[in-house]
Amino acid sequence: RKPLSVCGDMAADPAFTWVLLGLGARDLSMAHANLPAVRAVVAGTQLTEAQALVSELLELDSEREVEEHVRRVMRQRFPLELAPHLGPVEPRHRVDPLVLSEKPTVNFKTSE
Repeated sequence: RKPLSVCGDMAADPAFTWVLLGLGARDLSMAHANLPAVRAVVAGTQLTEAQALVSELLELDSEREVEEHVRRVMRQRFPLELAPHLGPVEPRHRVDPLVLSEKPTVNFKTSE
């Protein structure tokens, strides 16, 4: 397997973190300002959730349907992380010790 890295707007948008994780991305590069929200989403994620979302997306017919579905799911699951105007983001999700092996390991790089 070759590593998949993503840099830019999509990597920096916490609404699309699950899509990238579900597709296998483990290296995300973004501006420093976007790091807290994306890191908080990763901390609250089980890989099975991200993979399930990607499976759902593959059944949709248009880019618009995909984007709307992603934003709806992520707003419900991560309301604070997707509301950057609320200030600094702290991970608020408890870690279930039984599923730690499903937690993604992501390497973060900043462009600043």
